[in-house]
Amino acid sequence: MAHDVAGTLNKLAKDVYGDISTLYPDFTYLQKKIQFRQSKKLGKEYVEAVKLSRSQGFTYGQGVQTLKGSIVSAQDDAKVRGAPLYLQEDIALDVAAGLASAGPRAFIAGSKLITENMIESFSHRLEAQMLYGSKGLGTLASVTNSVADDADISLVFTAASWATGIWAGQENAKLEFANAGNSAKITSAGEPVVVQVDSIDAANKTLVCTIIPQTGQTLAALDDLIIPGLQVYFFGAFGNESVGLDTVCSTTSASTLYNIASSGYSMWQATQKALLSSALTVKKIYATVGSAMGKGLMEDVVALVSPDAFLDLASAEIDTGSTGGRRYASSSDAKNIKTGASSVVLTGPQGEIEVVPHPMVKTGDCMVFPIGKAERIGSTDVTFKVPGRGDEMFILSTTQTSYEIRLMSDQSLFLPCPSKCLKITGIVPTAIT
Repeated sequence: MAHDVAGTLNKLAKDVYGDISTLYPDFTYLQKKIQFRQSKKLGKEYVEAVKLSRSQGFTYGQGVQTLKGSIVSAQDDAKVRGAPLYLQEDIALDVAAGLASAGPRAFIAGSKLITENMIESFSHRLEAQMLYGSKGLGTLASVTNSVADDADISLVFTAASWATGIWAGQENAKLEFANAGNSAKITSAGEPVVVQVDSIDAANKTLVCTIIPQTGQTLAALDDLIIPGLQVYFFGAFGNESVGLDTVCSTTSASTLYNIASSGYSMWQATQKALLSSALTVKKIYATVGSAMGKGLMEDVVALVSPDAFLDLASAEIDTGSTGGRRYASSSDAKNIKTGASSVVLTGPQGEIEVVPHPMVKTGDCMVFPIGKAERIGSTDVTFKVPGRGDEMFILSTTQTSYEIRLMSDQSLFLPCPSKCLKITGIVPTAIT
């Protein structure tokens, strides 16, 4: 009976959810815009050849000249670490039996909420990794315990590192921490320090959490370890994520990116611009982009910013003149007037600059990169098909009276040209009054 139920469910699932790429939520900008390319691992990593310097074997002069010899351009193999990610969900046996016996329409209606929520949750985690993988989701500004040695704790983030889009809907999510230098996980008794999110206070950039002691841990010790300055990660993410866009756009001469040291190669270093706690403007974007042109940036780029930073930029473009801004009349109906923008496209010195608001970009950040050069590489994009299970989507649980559904992917963001990437920090949006 169980086999018949599973077989029916898997056939229905194959017909309904054969291609989930069309189901990506609206906030998954990077997943929608950057193409996935299947690649093969060499060991634990994907290997991509990259150029680090230009050829230098030139000979000058008229007439017969003795060639000066080759100075070969520097090349190396960028090693992109695979970052498998998995999500589990369960459907009770009696519910599954009902779905299998009621036909395709009932299956769609009954499974839609579960599968769509799985896809949305998975895509959210993946998008966060593509943005801030290996860098952390935010920095703690302060930590509040109402009672000493109590499990209840409030985590307040710095204004610059807060992104409402990262945290919305994360009730019950488990978190862990890395030190201020982002070099080591915070542990106690050999186990990570873990908290679970109870509620989110976006207006005050605060997560209200419960400390979850692991084996051998005490609340007294854990309270003392969760301090301002720590970097916050989803539980299990530290050390297991691929690098995100923030890492690429933050590459300096002291960095190592994709297993290549940046110190000897200017083409393996991004451009940085730190604002003095001010709003983002077109002029500041131009100034930063202009600095990268000397490193070869002569193409269209995308600038990802927080919604608040975008509001400043868009308002400056729209709210001009005494009439309250530029307005665009519909060609089909002169009575309709449109104003505003979902993105701002600037004609920059290197090409077009499309400024896009992303709900998961931190308030103080602006990351600029040539999106045409970016790839998502790995063994598989997001899929319900678990290796070794063929087309089976529903798997009978060995420990519970349920069928288990799994989502997985194995992919990493890859940009072979960090010199064409930029990061602006220190953005402080204008207060809304």
